Amino acid sequence: MLYSLVVCILSSTAMRAATYYVRLSGDNANDGLSPETAWRGIDKVNSVNFTAGDNILFEGGQTFSGNLYFDTQDRGTGANPITIGSFGTMPANINAGVETALFAYNTAGIVIKDLNFVGVGPRTNSKNGITFLTDLENVKLSGITIQRVNVSGFGHSGISIVGWNERSGYNDVHISHVAAFDNLDSGISTVARTPRAHSNIYIGYSKTFRNFGNPDAEKNTGNGIILGGVNVGMIERCVSYENGKNNTTGGEGGVGIWTYDSARVVIQFNEAHSNQTSGRTDGGGFDLDNNVQDSILQYNYSHNNDGSGLLLGTDAANTRNIIRYNISHNDGRKNGYPGMFIYGPVSNADIYNNTIILNEIAGSPPALLVQNGASNLRFRNNIFYTKGGARLIRILPGSSDLVFQGNAYHAADGQFSIVQEGVNYTSLAAWQEATGKELMGGQNVGLISDPQFIGPGRGTILNDATAIELLNGYRLRSSSPLLNQGRDLRSQFGINPGQRDFLGNSAVSATQFHPGAHAFGGASIYFQNADGRLAAWNMQDTLLAQAKILREGTRVNSSTWRAFATTDINTDGSPDVLFQNANSSVSVWLMDGTTFLSSARLRAGAGPGVEWRAVAATDLNGDGQRDVLFQNPSGQLLAWYMNGTTFLNEALLLNGQTPGVGWVAVGASDFNHDGSVDVLFQHDDGPLMVWLIKDSQFQSQPLRSRGSPTVWTIVALVDLDQDGSTDIIWRHVNGRMAVWKMNQTNFVSSAALRNGQPVAANWRVIGAR
Repeated sequence: MLYSLVVCILSSTAMRAATYYVRLSGDNANDGLSPETAWRGIDKVNSVNFTAGDNILFEGGQTFSGNLYFDTQDRGTGANPITIGSFGTMPANINAGVETALFAYNTAGIVIKDLNFVGVGPRTNSKNGITFLTDLENVKLSGITIQRVNVSGFGHSGISIVGWNERSGYNDVHISHVAAFDNLDSGISTVARTPRAHSNIYIGYSKTFRNFGNPDAEKNTGNGIILGGVNVGMIERCVSYENGKNNTTGGEGGVGIWTYDSARVVIQFNEAHSNQTSGRTDGGGFDLDNNVQDSILQYNYSHNNDGSGLLLGTDAANTRNIIRYNISHNDGRKNGYPGMFIYGPVSNADIYNNTIILNEIAGSPPALLVQNGASNLRFRNNIFYTKGGARLIRILPGSSDLVFQGNAYHAADGQFSIVQEGVNYTSLAAWQEATGKELMGGQNVGLISDPQFIGPGRGTILNDATAIELLNGYRLRSSSPLLNQGRDLRSQFGINPGQRDFLGNSAVSATQFHPGAHAFGGASIYFQNADGRLAAWNMQDTLLAQAKILREGTRVNSSTWRAFATTDINTDGSPDVLFQNANSSVSVWLMDGTTFLSSARLRAGAGPGVEWRAVAATDLNGDGQRDVLFQNPSGQLLAWYMNGTTFLNEALLLNGQTPGVGWVAVGASDFNHDGSVDVLFQHDDGPLMVWLIKDSQFQSQPLRSRGSPTVWTIVALVDLDQDGSTDIIWRHVNGRMAVWKMNQTNFVSSAALRNGQPVAANWRVIGAR
């Protein structure tokens, strides 16, 4: 009887979940359960208590005036949330007037999506656009998702997540694909009464801009994204720009993306530019601020901000943080701010492989400024590049135990200037002699050279953080004197350098170490032996740096399993090996360098069919995951779209169009640097052709031909010389290997690999990375 009662109760609860529709032509006397019997407005929604699984959908394209309110009587769960969204083909608009558009008080388990929230204007409205607030005692309310939402015209934050009772806060918050703009205080923020009250907070793929700042405020305003009071958080692939212009506070101002009172926060793959201040302080790009520990600022692009691009401050509780693989270009446009600013008694931080470029402007800012008692900071493998008389470094009195090793310095106008404790050193040698900086074992490890960037311009505006890796202008030219002159952080200092550098070069398989955000070099070419063993050549341009056997020489049946690609399919920073079976199924060896971790069958071992030959594994749809490309005898191309090792779906590429008879797909890479993968074909008679693909369209372009493929065969595509362009690797029938060095689709030069020494016939090239 008890079992029956429990089942009845659970069934009754599940049955209560419903979808309610709201449209301007509706009637609040209706049941709301269909578009035809929809409710009319927000007042009706506020009068109903909702339960887990309920959906409240507003008709797309219509504008509803009012203020949504949810409280403890409306609570879903993370697995079965209450969803507020739109129906139809467009988002609905919520016109909040002078109040909050959506206020969720002491509740969670809520999804908000596909809506536009609009206030009357940031100087008339004084509220947040979306507020989640809890003042319950000692709670962590779980489950908030906000996605595909626009929030504008509010007098405080666009979105604010607030814990306001000691340690109370929210857990598992996911905010993505949001635009928060034209608000007064900030775009997106979390706030708590005590440090680290919130947990597991994610903000991604969002834009915050023109959040102006309040000229009447006594604290900082005009911020883009702020994580305050968070334990474990991430901000990634966001853009924050043109915030803060009306902030006039003397002691503090807005910043594009930052965190405070937090721990274990990662801020990565973001762009912050053109942020401003009308006061004396801030207006910068990125900041690990007051009371932040164990956090990482990496792979970010900051440029043309009034304040500093990269900040670390302000108190002794700021410790054990990492700033790495970032670019700051022409920040510090106002108030004498540097490109990178370390301020206050912060301690124990590792700052490495950042590229700081600064032009002179009023106030004589340096590329790096350290002030007010910092200690135990380690600067390694950074590039400090100045123009127009800007200083390279300035260190004020009071800091201690600052380590500088393996950094590169270049004053483009020849005016070398490092100021430490009031003394201006006009040469690296003078600074070394006086302070011991840039010496290891008494030997010079500092670098004085023009980095020879490919061409960074004056700070390209992307406004698309998914395109961060396309900033090839900050790549070092193949002629750069800094190539392979960096410190090997792992072997020399025991530092884990992470998985990759700013441009996506692997830290795991690197054979070259450079200063700056372009930190790693050296392509690898992979082979499969007839007996099934796998090996790799780690290259330094055309020369062999090191040969390695994979998985300790473990053999795979090469007559059954053909290795066809090496790619980082599980995005752990290490290339994995993909195989295709004679029955067309695909499997992968997941690797950590040369060490085997595990194997997996893709699509549960179901292949595309024996007529489909695996060609390449690369990101075919721009989602950051490695997909698998196949070709059949008729020339059609098939894509398996993947999420790691999980199969999502398959589709014919370009609606099944073919290159014509005799054209064989030999590889895929982004030849023309437009962010989309292109496909290279070789004809049976020798000519080459590339399909330049963009947005489901392609342009066919011939390439320089080498002659009969029976003599020279294309075996791999890889950026061998690390200049940002895909090169073509060939193999002769006698085993010799050569490279065509390319500039996009243009041939530049050819060269023999390994000084023309042949590779034994029983070793087949399977790919390169």
